[in-house]
Amino acid sequence: MKLKIILTALIFLLGTNKVLPAESSINPSATDIQDAQETEKLPDITDSFKLDSDAPITVNGDKIEYSKDTNVVIVEGNVVVTKGESVLTCDRATVNTLTNDAHAEGNVILKDKKGTIKAKSCDFNFKTKTGQAFDATLAYLPYYGQGKIIKKVSEDEIQIKNGYFTTCDHEGRPHYRIQSRLLELFPEDKVTTRAMTFRVANTPIIYMPKYTQNLKDDRMHVQVTPGKSKDWGLFILTAWRYDFLANSGGRIHLDYREKKELAWGIDNYYDTKVAGKGYFKTYYMNERKLGRKHLYKYPVTLKATDDTERYRIQWRHKWEVDKNTYWLAEYHKIRDTKFIKDYFFREYEKESQPTSYILYNRILPDYSNLSILNQKRTNRIFTETEKLPEIKHDKASTQIFETPLYFSNNASYASFNKKFATYPAPTDEDDSNQKLDNYTRLSLPFKLAFLDLNPYTGTRETYYRRIAGREVGVFREVWDSGINLTTRFYRIFDVDADIWGMEFNKLRHIISPNIGWAYTHPPTVSASKLIDLDSIGEANQIDMSLENKLQTKRRNKTVDFLRLLTSNNYYFNIEGRNRRWNHNVAFDLEAIPYDWLRFETDANLDRKKKYFTSANFDLKASGKTVSWGGGYRYERKSSSQMTGEILFDLIKGWSFKVYQRLQFKGNSLLKEQNYVVSKELHCWILDVNYNVLRERGETIWLVLRLKAFPEMSIDYNQNYHDPKPLSQGYAEGRSSD
Repeated sequence: MKLKIILTALIFLLGTNKVLPAESSINPSATDIQDAQETEKLPDITDSFKLDSDAPITVNGDKIEYSKDTNVVIVEGNVVVTKGESVLTCDRATVNTLTNDAHAEGNVILKDKKGTIKAKSCDFNFKTKTGQAFDATLAYLPYYGQGKIIKKVSEDEIQIKNGYFTTCDHEGRPHYRIQSRLLELFPEDKVTTRAMTFRVANTPIIYMPKYTQNLKDDRMHVQVTPGKSKDWGLFILTAWRYDFLANSGGRIHLDYREKKELAWGIDNYYDTKVAGKGYFKTYYMNERKLGRKHLYKYPVTLKATDDTERYRIQWRHKWEVDKNTYWLAEYHKIRDTKFIKDYFFREYEKESQPTSYILYNRILPDYSNLSILNQKRTNRIFTETEKLPEIKHDKASTQIFETPLYFSNNASYASFNKKFATYPAPTDEDDSNQKLDNYTRLSLPFKLAFLDLNPYTGTRETYYRRIAGREVGVFREVWDSGINLTTRFYRIFDVDADIWGMEFNKLRHIISPNIGWAYTHPPTVSASKLIDLDSIGEANQIDMSLENKLQTKRRNKTVDFLRLLTSNNYYFNIEGRNRRWNHNVAFDLEAIPYDWLRFETDANLDRKKKYFTSANFDLKASGKTVSWGGGYRYERKSSSQMTGEILFDLIKGWSFKVYQRLQFKGNSLLKEQNYVVSKELHCWILDVNYNVLRERGETIWLVLRLKAFPEMSIDYNQNYHDPKPLSQGYAEGRSSD
């Protein structure tokens, strides 16, 4: 008969050196303490081995033998030993209740909050949570391992001797593994190995004397991307990660393009732990255009000049000195203007002309902000304005003592040099200047009935060391004033309905008008006479906007079901401009009819000529098996294109994606196509990507991804841009694509 006996009660019942057979007819209720005198003795006995009152050690089993002299419990059959979050199950176990040492044999399973170890036998201390298992396997999801000896050095370190580490859960014969004489696993941190061999099935692929896998980073250590394109021919792009130092690591790129030859680069990321962290990147190639149609044919150099070296160097560093202070530095060196566009097109789309600078920023005790910027041109192939330096002090709007007045101030000094590109030919049009600038504003916000008003007035004084064509200093003065008026009206409609699947739990209509008048007096010095970074002129206008919003409750959350923002401007008479309304009226519409469907559009209407000058439409639907999205971009006389994508996940283990971009202006309608097929294997995901771009030709990628690293970024995909909401919760407004 199987008995489950708590060790503390067991000692009292059995006494010293008694054996309780599994066939015993003792009733489990006998474990209850009946005699008051015996109950008084219990604390004296248990206190001798109860090392942790919050996590007592308990033993369950079919057959238990306890020795009071040695404080040893011998358990056989369905053994379960528990202390805190550590649980040991086995066929046979010997437990020292004084030292918390345990020796287990037969079908050993040791579990804690981080993972599981299975073994033939093991020695484990429940107090220190250390020990070793023999002929063992471990599972610390999503990581698995096996070794002759698995040693638990501490709660945060495990050693595997003569074994392997993998993310494949195919027990016994993983599809791939990292094999080594000694692996050190630090759960949720890293894995380090010595004399490592990477094996696929049982075939050795790579040998490394030392290897570290960062478990905090879900990117793969080896990325291989083969493909074919019109400009490059057949190509293979590889990235090899390295983690030689604890606080530094990166990737080594080794790429081969059939028509361009070999290229290489290093990306290194570091963390000084004392003075900030950052990265540097390099990429180099001695580019040649090789006249061959196939890789196996001997190349004929069609272009071989002295100007074939192409490269880039990047460095970025940020040091957060404290919560109010940071340093930020960037350095960029590029061989030619087209290099980033040719080989790093996604980066080129974000920033075609990177700048080099050092920035210091500090929030002062009075909550004002001080920044010092040194920006130096490092690439003469670009036109750029150097700032050596630019110093700014910004004081946010602050109440003046107990008065209703508020004060703000912006002061700056700048020494700048306008440098023109020396490519394709040098120029002598470079110019420079220095200026001191100070802008002060007084405002008086107040509430009048249901209106929020904020009148203000400001003055700007600027000194320039020189003016255009003359080495003469000059003062410029400008003053401005204005007022902002806002309010809010709303009404709640008692609507509880489900119309075509659209859920409504009450409906709130919010109307928010906003009117602002701004006037800038003509400056004392015309902008045409100044060498400056900005241009300030006379202005006199009213800015108006009207927001209508419908809100409802869904799942106890407020949802902006529908939102429409309309805005326009009115200009008063100033020199060179008559009184008039702005011809362009701006619209912004958002709608969320269902949780899975979102629509957004913005447009500019020329009310005088009665046509739209620009318009954008976006629609996105998300489902469990099918998701799709589409967008339309329109710029009168310049651009008219439509993009869309659809993702299928209809067949288990397979997913499909189709992306299309249509251009309605120009000679070609179909601008770009992209097709992706993904097959889920046991521990890998195979992606086959086929891309057709009108100007660049066809490109094919084959990518193997580990399922254990689902967040690994793959930058070959072309994606449809989702709608960018402007509703509540998006303080910065519309995000740029």
